[in-house]
Formats: sequence, structure tokens, C-alpha cells
Amino acid sequence: MWLRLLFPRMRLSLASTTMNIFTNTTNTNSITTNSSISSSTRWVQTMSTGDKDKPSFTHMTEEEAQLLAQLSEALLQDEANALAVSLPENNSVDSNSNNSNNNNNNNNNSEGESWMTQLSSQDYMELAMNPIIPQRETPELQDGGNNNNKEKENNNNNNNGSNVLASSVEESSLSRAMRDVLQSSRSDEMSAALAGAVCAFLTTPATLVNRAASELLLSGTDVKALLSDGTLRGLCMEEKCLSQCDFSTVSFLSVSARSVDFSRSVFYAAVFHDSVFVNCSFDGCVMKELRCSGHVRFEGCSFRFAHIVLRGSSLSSPATAGKKREKRSGVLFDRCEFDLCDFDGSDAIPQSCFVDCVNTDLASKFPPRVNGC
Repeated sequence: MWLRLLFPRMRLSLASTTMNIFTNTTNTNSITTNSSISSSTRWVQTMSTGDKDKPSFTHMTEEEAQLLAQLSEALLQDEANALAVSLPENNSVDSNSNNSNNNNNNNNNSEGESWMTQLSSQDYMELAMNPIIPQRETPELQDGGNNNNKEKENNNNNNNGSNVLASSVEESSLSRAMRDVLQSSRSDEMSAALAGAVCAFLTTPATLVNRAASELLLSGTDVKALLSDGTLRGLCMEEKCLSQCDFSTVSFLSVSARSVDFSRSVFYAAVFHDSVFVNCSFDGCVMKELRCSGHVRFEGCSFRFAHIVLRGSSLSSPATAGKKREKRSGVLFDRCEFDLCDFDGSDAIPQSCFVDCVNTDLASKFPPRVNGC
């Protein structure tokens, strides 16, 4: 019974608070409840009707703008209270600006400003690719004594010194490559530095940012024109987008690619040597005159609508490799997709090179004709 008596009082207090929000303005303190409600109602009616004779949204009066701002602040505060989130106070900026005369704050601000001014475009790129995620301190660490705080400061100073040393030692290859590109003066130095930058970018960590950057920067690129020697050697690529690229006559030497999108690319007369491709997409690729040497493995790759023409008499089955000719190379397609793939014109490949592959019955000229087998 007492709850029924309490709820109307709470509603009245909430209603009075809401009415005070609409009535309190910065310029005039004489606006009544009726005038504030009529003003906000008039503004809503103006927005809903869109009458040309009435003032539009761009010609809203200052009083209506203040009412709208107060209403939005009240709604935001209600949402924050419902989510149990604390909002910063409006006077926090002013208090921080008034306390900026403190020496400690000045030192911190100067250090922060100097740090920001020392960053170059390459540094910003590094921060975007490898963002620094701050770590939250546990309540036990926050509630420690003065001695613990001093020990923390000493440890932080030591850690900062070690981090600076580690950052200088573990400078990413992409930063070094970009610095070499900017510092190169001659054309031959520029081409070599650019090739190094491309290889360094391909080996960046597997993140969404790096994948989006690879799609933006390298998609549709003539890769053979970027590489001075036409060779990708010892690279480990993960989750990159290299679609619609031209890899013609490019040699892949000891390359490991995982979840790389090569779709609709051209591999004319390319060379794969001792390379592994896992969960890569070769959909719609033109792989004519492709030569595989050493041990090449395609695992879980997709070759939908691809045209594959493998060349080289050294192709053999992994089951028979090493029995008669130990130096013969082997190519293996493990759990690959060959929907509407075309092997027309390819050299002989034993069917045992295809392990647990799907949609091979929909591929043209599959398996490639084996002479005498």
C-alpha cells in the first residue's frame, strides 16, 4: 500500500525535474513552464509539418536551441543512468584549464605535445597498424600504499627505459623500408627500397587494418613491376588481399601464404618453389604456364573458375616421389575446391596428387591426362 503512495510522489518529483530542465535557460530566468512547453512544442511542430511560412530548422531561435540542448543532455543522462555509466562533468574542461598553471601539468602537457610533434607519417601508420592498448590496473594495485607507489614508479621508469630500447631494437621492417624509400635518391635505390617496402608490408601481422590496407594499396597491382628481381623470397603472408594482381613471371621461393585472397589474379609463367598455400583463394585466376618445383602444397584452397595449366616434366605424385627419382618434385592439392576449373592444356598430373578435393567432377579436363598411367 505504501508503494502506491510513494510512486505518485516519485512521478511528481521526476515531472518537476523535467519541467525545470526545460525552464532553466542561460540567458533568461523568467521563462515559465507553459512558455517552455509551448516553445519546444512549437519547434517539434515546425520540424514535423515543414511549413514554409514557419521558421525552419536552420532559423531556430536561440531559446529553442538552448531548450533542445538541455533536452538532449537530460536524455543522455537518463541513458547513462540506465546503463550505470558515469558521464564527465561539464566543468571538467574548465577545471583542467584553470589548473594548467601547475608545474606537473605543464610538464606533462609539454611532454605530450613534444611527443606528438615528433611523430612522422610513418609513425602514424605504425600506430594505426599496431595500436597501443592501455592496460587497466586492478583495484589491489590502485589501493596500494605509498611504498608500493614508489616501487611502481621505479618499475615504470625501468620499464619505460626497457620499452624504449626494445622499440628501437624491434623496429618494424615496414618502418625501415619506408625510411629507405624516403631517403633513396637514385632510381635504382628507389626501386630496391620500394620492393623491400612491398615485401615488408606483405609480412605485417594478420589484422583487419592490414588486410584493408593491402586491399587499398596492393589490389590490382603489377607486382612484377614492383620487384626488382621478380622474386618473393621467404615471405610469410597472412590474411592479405592481393586480388586482381599481376604475378606474371614472378618466382615464389619458400613462400608461406595463409588466408590470402589471390582471386582474379594472373600467374602467367610464374614459378612456385617449396611454397605452401593454406586456405587461399585462387578463384578466377589465370595460371597458365605455371611451373611448380620442389614441394608445393595447396591446402584448403579454392580454384573456382580458374584456368590452370601446369608445366614441367618433374611433376609427380607424393606417393611415388622418392622411390625411383628422389629428386623429383611433388605438387599436392589437399581438400581444394575445383568448381568449374579448367585444366585444359596442362601437363600430366597423377590423380593421387589430389587428396579429398571437391567438385572435381565439375572441372574440365580433370584429371590432366597422364601419359602411360
